[in-house]
Amino acid sequence: LPTGERRAVALKTENGTLLWEHPTSGTVNFSPAVADGLVYYGQRDSKMVALNAQTGHVAWEYLTDGPIFAAPVVHQGVVYIGTVSGTLFALDAKTGERLWSFELEQPIFSPVAVNEEVLAVPTQSGKTYILDKKTGKERLLFDLGRSTQTSPAFQNHRLFLTSRLGAVVAVDWRQREYPLERMARYWRSQFWIWGLQDRPPVPKGLLWTHLLGRDSFVSSPAVLEN
Repeated sequence: LPTGERRAVALKTENGTLLWEHPTSGTVNFSPAVADGLVYYGQRDSKMVALNAQTGHVAWEYLTDGPIFAAPVVHQGVVYIGTVSGTLFALDAKTGERLWSFELEQPIFSPVAVNEEVLAVPTQSGKTYILDKKTGKERLLFDLGRSTQTSPAFQNHRLFLTSRLGAVVAVDWRQREYPLERMARYWRSQFWIWGLQDRPPVPKGLLWTHLLGRDSFVSSPAVLEN
């Protein structure tokens, strides 16, 4: 676990005895991820680090394009990490080799959500990018319309999002949106603003929205059965 003293430490679960400690070159804001004998964390100095869980020795390091404020996510041998500069990196979990990267329009402050096919990347602006897990290519861009600081949650074909203004939204992540379709939706939105259309266009993939008044969500949704 990271500390405020620029150290990463490992403790025995039985009694809290220190096993090892490793100095960090930058501040670590979020909890690390642990998988297959390695510990992963990102730093404010833009560095992604993997340590041997038994010894604390460095397995690999990767320098990203900006400060890291989000926790890493490890899934099926790949580490996903986003930066404040707005880039999502997919790195090989064993070697740190970059598999692909995707540039977003907004800073990333929350961990991604991953299932067997895609990953959902939330941004500070409220836009959530649905990317193909293998290639990093964009499949759907869903705009909450309000800022968010939480991670999404998958359940079957649904993706659940929350906003800072009390909205819970369910999205069908299987939907795909194409550039011309997005442009047409933009102009329909403008027609609605100008009073030339009775209602705004429905965002692609939207299943339902529930508003909870003035409540603000600062933690991620969790899903159990239905």
